Amino acid sequence: MVSGLVLVSSLALALVVISGDVAGQPLKAQFNFLAEGPNGFPQLAITFERSKIPERASAEAAFEVTPALTGDFGWKDSTLIFNPSGKLAGNTDYQVRLRGGLRLVGGGRLNYEQSSWTFHTRSPRIIYLKKEGQAVNIWLAESGKTSNPAPARPLTFETQRRVLDFSFSPGGERLVYSLEEPDQQQAGLWLLKIPQLTSESPVGSGAGTGAGVNTTPENKDVLPAPIKLVLEAGVRATAPRWSAGGDLISYERRLIFKGGVFGPAQLWLVKSDGTSLPPLYGGYQQSGYDLQWAAGGDKAFFWEPKLEAIGIFNFTGEPKWKTMKGLIFGGMAPSPDGQEIIVSRFDYSGVQQKKILVSLSAEKGKTAADWEPSLLQPPNEAGFNYSAPVWSPDGRLVAFSRQEVGPKTEKKDSRIWLYDPQSGSSWPLIKNDSNLKNFSQGTFSWSPDGQRIVFETYQSGALANSETTQLWEAPLDSKETPRPLTGGFSPRWII
Repeated sequence: MVSGLVLVSSLALALVVISGDVAGQPLKAQFNFLAEGPNGFPQLAITFERSKIPERASAEAAFEVTPALTGDFGWKDSTLIFNPSGKLAGNTDYQVRLRGGLRLVGGGRLNYEQSSWTFHTRSPRIIYLKKEGQAVNIWLAESGKTSNPAPARPLTFETQRRVLDFSFSPGGERLVYSLEEPDQQQAGLWLLKIPQLTSESPVGSGAGTGAGVNTTPENKDVLPAPIKLVLEAGVRATAPRWSAGGDLISYERRLIFKGGVFGPAQLWLVKSDGTSLPPLYGGYQQSGYDLQWAAGGDKAFFWEPKLEAIGIFNFTGEPKWKTMKGLIFGGMAPSPDGQEIIVSRFDYSGVQQKKILVSLSAEKGKTAADWEPSLLQPPNEAGFNYSAPVWSPDGRLVAFSRQEVGPKTEKKDSRIWLYDPQSGSSWPLIKNDSNLKNFSQGTFSWSPDGQRIVFETYQSGALANSETTQLWEAPLDSKETPRPLTGGFSPRWII
């Protein structure tokens, strides 16, 4: 009899949960994950039935993500939108949950068991350039750490024109590239949606309780046509840089004069829909190049050769200037938080010309003019060139190129080194690289999690962008052996 009463009670409770009673109604909602939402970042959304929209504050308080993510909430009609403040980890299962007991806007409450949905992010990928005859195309490959990686595939199919440079959106779904015309003078900007590789899980795939999941797998065999962003007669548009905020693309615009002479670089802006915007800085009398965005997209750094100064632009008026008179600029890398800059410069003070690295830092609230040399400086040993600094995504380390200075007729090997700005210590990325003797380690890129680096290898003294250039992948953990990936150059690692 007791067992029968328990069974009857359980059935009654199940009916209440399913159909709702006077005090509660069942949840009807749909979850959707976009690897790149309208603002260029990943986006998580839960759409409620219009007649059962919960109070916004209670819904936001009941929202949970595992592994944990920080971010901001927003609403669009009956949809709760969560925008993560940082990048999601690659090849990871995330679980989204709503705790029970939400109150409805019109009164009453949603009475249901905790609902959850799961989605999986794509594996890290590597985009690189590959020389094919006279042309240079963009290729896509998976990391060598991926089990059963899919074959690399081309994203462009040029036969004469050359891709010069590229940059991708914060969500890793689109890229913009500079394409040089056959005259090797004029160049424009084009936008391309990045397809999935065949071994990848469809972005947004998952399953949930209490709701469905919208999934729209891409057609993996058909590439969308590139979209023209900038293409002007007599103009060379190069060095595109997608802002960390996802809304703007900067580029260097040069006029082409008679005889094929290029004018000075000017920094211009364009939106991803092709809307042209005014120059980032000044007019035709000013110049600027090597623009670098800080995390968040609300600050940009660039070099102004006429003023001999670093410009720091935060969209609130004219740039602030850190004047560095007499500096022969060789590139720079701002830290992810925008509070430190590693500058590469030429040094003529010794017997032999060399490149060195200089670190500048600013306390929060200080102006650009108050930036001073950091307490700890990168290594600049005699007999070596130091260049091409790049910060790790978490701002913990700086990778740079270190090349022995030799006679002009002798090309020395270059190696990738790591520098810790907190301790001042430095060390080679690969401690035992005897299998790369007489080969240089060239352009490189950090993995999104900051644990690996992909880099070029080419015979010392040869050109880095030749058909023989190879890409290798190395972990920061020296216990794992570096491995070759594929042929190509100028690699960039994205999710």
